[in-house]
Amino acid sequence: MNRFNHLFCFSLLIAILVCNTGCEPQLAGPQKLEFDLDPDDIRTILVDPSSSEHVLSLVARSDGPPIKIFVYLSEDDEAVFQAIMFGKTTDKIIASQTDRATISLNAKIPAKKEAAIRLQTDSPQKAKVTLTITN
Repeated sequence: MNRFNHLFCFSLLIAILVCNTGCEPQLAGPQKLEFDLDPDDIRTILVDPSSSEHVLSLVARSDGPPIKIFVYLSEDDEAVFQAIMFGKTTDKIIASQTDRATISLNAKIPAKKEAAIRLQTDSPQKAKVTLTITN
């Protein structure tokens, strides 16, 4: 009986280690978010890293005012912020579309990197935004 307990505990430990090293957070189907975006508001959504390269598919819809969306690695947040604020280009932005009420884009995210999705509007009106994320 004692040997059975040791074998069971050892098997359980191996299963836990395999899951901790091999399991990764994935979106269970499309994730739909709805929120208001004020004229001076910036909304940033972080997407957990994956153990392998993956593609994020995004569809954003505004109820009227055009919006801007930028996808980049969260580690590049400061460089992207500076580029957007000063109207400069940067290769740190993986994908973007601006000044549209409906946006659809794909962004290839490297393995083990956290992605950031930034949404904003320059319109003086509040935008009600629906964002669907699939990976």
